Amino acid sequence: MEDEKRLAAAREARRGEIKDYLRDYLGPERAEHLGSLRWFEAGELPGEHRREFEFLNDRRLDSTLVAVVPKKAWHKSTQPSESHVSRDLILFEEGYFDGADESAWMTHELTHVAKFKDGAEEYRLATDTPAVEGLDAIYPNNEVERAAFKKQFEYLRSNKIGRERIRELMSEQYAPEDLAILDRWLAEVFG
Repeated sequence: MEDEKRLAAAREARRGEIKDYLRDYLGPERAEHLGSLRWFEAGELPGEHRREFEFLNDRRLDSTLVAVVPKKAWHKSTQPSESHVSRDLILFEEGYFDGADESAWMTHELTHVAKFKDGAEEYRLATDTPAVEGLDAIYPNNEVERAAFKKQFEYLRSNKIGRERIRELMSEQYAPEDLAILDRWLAEVFG
């Protein structure tokens, strides 16, 4: 009983710290909408998000915090999620989180966190290492994004989502020059 109280208090303290961080990160106009944040630990995710978590088979991610951010506070335009790996945190836009994660962004973001847990310095170096030489796109051309997108595409493939459908989904969120990189990683997954 005492251990459960301590664990609950530690979780609440961590969520408070993350909420303070998000107020600074999102700025005052968006931060005023953070009152209705919802929280999950990755090991307790519901539905499709749970299946994506299980696909990675990495118990180190059990306590990774997922904050579901109200639409009015969301800041990433067409991108539905982002990871803050040094804080063991993933942000998801509320409408996307509550809908079907058709593009498997939870898999993508959890892969980022897992890679950071493999080694913070290696992660930092991999973000500075181009994955594909000779392409004009800056983002997402690095080894960290390559690993995250490949795992995302592997998950989708395991659910019988074809290459063309994945490319179509990615084209809703990425510019044509970025799709050239994603096409390379699709080829690595699909052959």
